[in-house]
Amino acid sequence: AESRKLREQGLKPDGSKESELTQINQQEKIVDKNQAGDELLKDMDLQEGESPGDMESPVDGEQAQELQKILDEERVTPMFNVNILVGLFVVILAMNLLKGGGA
Repeated sequence: AESRKLREQGLKPDGSKESELTQINQQEKIVDKNQAGDELLKDMDLQEGESPGDMESPVDGEQAQELQKILDEERVTPMFNVNILVGLFVVILAMNLLKGGGA
């Protein structure tokens, strides 16, 4: 509480004076924090009959089909790519072992 009073008066906790830029920066941070909180609280207001989970999907039929297609494609791991990664790892490991150590 004491440091807050000093800051409001433009003084640092050690008693020296803060620069104007520091004071402006502190004021902007406070204003930004308050605005962000107000926006979050405003968005929290539910209309009559709404529950927090009631959100309409902003996706139309064509986009929904495209999204479903992407989800179906991404559901399966491409084993060819996994095999390539494992193969490269084994080759690099073998080359390092054959090269030998020695720092």
